[in-house]
Amino acid sequence: MSEDHLVSPNSVESIAANVIPCGSACAECQKSLSGSCSAINTLNFKELLMNVLARLFPPALLALNGLIYLGVGWLFVSDVAGWFEVVGVDLRSDMGYTELRSVYGGFMLAFGAFLLVCALRKPYAPAGVLLLVFTYAGLVAARSWGVLVEQAYNATVLQIYISEWLALVLSIAAWFCLKRSH
Repeated sequence: MSEDHLVSPNSVESIAANVIPCGSACAECQKSLSGSCSAINTLNFKELLMNVLARLFPPALLALNGLIYLGVGWLFVSDVAGWFEVVGVDLRSDMGYTELRSVYGGFMLAFGAFLLVCALRKPYAPAGVLLLVFTYAGLVAARSWGVLVEQAYNATVLQIYISEWLALVLSIAAWFCLKRSH
């Protein structure tokens, strides 16, 4: 696997190699020929765990979002009228459905594919995560206006609104993970 991939097949071995022995003068360390025991310093274990999380969380979030956007994009391409009915959008002409099919369906398919590429290629991960942060910030801001100011929502829109807030928080967390790992 090339170096620009985020997860290598040897990840488990590299994690195990980074486990730091306790380094204290415990009885087990003194018995051991190598001078170390199997005890792991709690602080070092937490640090190791955070490093693993910082390395694996951003590509996992990108992959999950990529799959979600591919799925939702396909739903809007294949049945645009049905999905807009679910959220309570009523269009006046077939031309409106064509336009929304291309914007919602086509754009979401392309966006999902891009996020999957970012999940699989380490150099693209920061751009993908930053795009998620800006995308969800924009979605939350715009939907907040409709939900909080105009009071225009239904149960489905509220579920989408809550999921966008959660996705924004997770995207910001992924951005901090990337900053930590660099």
